[in-house]
Amino acid sequence: MVTLNGKQIQLPQKKLLLEFLKEEGFNLERIVVEFNGNILPKKEWSNTWVFEDASIEVLSFVGGG
Repeated sequence: MVTLNGKQIQLPQKKLLLEFLKEEGFNLERIVVEFNGNILPKKEWSNTWVFEDASIEVLSFVGGG
């Protein structure tokens, strides 16, 4: 299981974080990702593997006025 924003998600096989975020429907231009307790720069999303017991927190930026 992977923990995504506090919810357990079944992950049948490991996959790259970038692919995982796209599959989960996140707008990649407006998020920050904390991976296993560390803020992960966008340039590392395409070479970071999501695996069993990973913890991911995604924060979305919302514009408004």
